[in-house]
Amino acid sequence: MYTSMLVDTRNALYRAIYAGLKEPDDNGILIFFKFMASYIRKFKPASVHFFWDEKKANVWRTKIYNEYKANRNLKEKEQIDSLLEKYTKIISELVTVCGCRSYFVPKQEADDLIYAFCRQNIGDKIIIVSSDGDFRQLVFSFRNVDLYNPMGKDGKLYAIEDVNPIELKCYMGEKSDNIPGYMGIGPVKSKKLITDVKFREKLFKDCGSRTYIRNKVLIDLSLCPYTLRNIKSIIKTMMEPVKYDTREIIRIIQKYKVKGMMGEISSSLLPFKALN
Repeated sequence: MYTSMLVDTRNALYRAIYAGLKEPDDNGILIFFKFMASYIRKFKPASVHFFWDEKKANVWRTKIYNEYKANRNLKEKEQIDSLLEKYTKIISELVTVCGCRSYFVPKQEADDLIYAFCRQNIGDKIIIVSSDGDFRQLVFSFRNVDLYNPMGKDGKLYAIEDVNPIELKCYMGEKSDNIPGYMGIGPVKSKKLITDVKFREKLFKDCGSRTYIRNKVLIDLSLCPYTLRNIKSIIKTMMEPVKYDTREIIRIIQKYKVKGMMGEISSSLLPFKALN
């Protein structure tokens, strides 16, 4: 049993939206909560926490590297963006009355806030739900943290890696976030650069260290300026107590006319009631 389940909300929401597009009734919100209910049953957490991203254009990392995540040109982008905005409002209201806590800070990504939560709660058993491989660094850094990729075929948790995943990406870059590394450096050479001082010194002599330093700031969640300044207060100020409220759930469902939700409360929302 886990003390806390941390949800990378936008990551989960994108999956639900795409799954909903395949359905005739476009019921992405219902799919989202079916996902959440299945994770609650699987991991039996005492509490669930939802972490939200700032819009990409406002994220602090774009000020350091303006091409950060610039390669994310989604298909059906206009439709996806419209649904994302609509669903964000509804889901944020629903998870609150379902007994959960939500976290959002201007200019910060969910990754930064999740890192702060894990660092503040090192004595708890934590499970992160996300297909974002960036969270592997938390599994490496915090032995009380597990990572579950809902898109993984085997349904297993990420194993602890034998080398620091942050250092690997500092050399080879991170394609999914459009962060370039050194030319010709892949996983094998990245591992050698971590362990072989002379090989690393030659790389820096020939190609400079600016790429490494920039990537370190972009990738290493412990270096987020906001987290560094507010690590002692960020969680304390965002964890107001909440409880499951059936009447409010029904009111929100009726208010937004959420498709399919009324008949699915017992299966998709009731698991939240067991949360502390």
